[in-house]
Amino acid sequence: MKKTKSPVILISAGTRDGERSRQTAQSELYARCLAACGAVGVLDGGHGDICPQRFDGLLLSGGGDIAPESCGIRVSERLSGVDRARDEREFALLKGFCAAQKPVLGICRGIQVIGAAFGGTLFADLPTAELHRDAVHRVITAEGSSLRALLGAHFLVNSYHHQAIRTLGAGLRVTAVSAADGVIEGVEHETLPVWAVQWHMERMMQGICADTETEMRPLMERFVRQAAEGM
Repeated sequence: MKKTKSPVILISAGTRDGERSRQTAQSELYARCLAACGAVGVLDGGHGDICPQRFDGLLLSGGGDIAPESCGIRVSERLSGVDRARDEREFALLKGFCAAQKPVLGICRGIQVIGAAFGGTLFADLPTAELHRDAVHRVITAEGSSLRALLGAHFLVNSYHHQAIRTLGAGLRVTAVSAADGVIEGVEHETLPVWAVQWHMERMMQGICADTETEMRPLMERFVRQAAEGM
């Protein structure tokens, strides 16, 4: 049972080899950004029962590629960092938090997990991957979307991916696309408190990390508010 007045957010994580055992690993920037907006981030260890009732929201974080069989794509030579145990865990986390009507935010890999979990497919390797790998590019937000209301019609984002949503899953709608090639960069669910972006917003908050001049604090604050409303 949580003992804090602040929203508690579960952050999904990957694993890496340790000297004596596998280690749970994730960037500290997620927790730092959540803390700056008034929330407490807790790293998921990848094992044990999924209990959304213990948390106020779920952050599906960035990481390696999703296994091909999980997202309707062909095997690509460019696949890297595939972790099937993480795929299974994150799909289960998403299902549990959706059933509990708890807010979910997906970042980079997270948007792809959400896309696949709702029945969509991914690009195995974008034809225009050079525009999205270790780059900065402009996105255009959808008219009437929450992204446009918070950040405007267009802005610059960082980009660290070569895969992306190809076909939308059930109930999802597009909230942003890449200005250069139309790749889906943002989605939200029509009825559930689930939304996601393809860029790494935790690397776009002044005072913490600033890959671009675009300030993503309004998006993180929105997520924290959603979590707080359900406390």
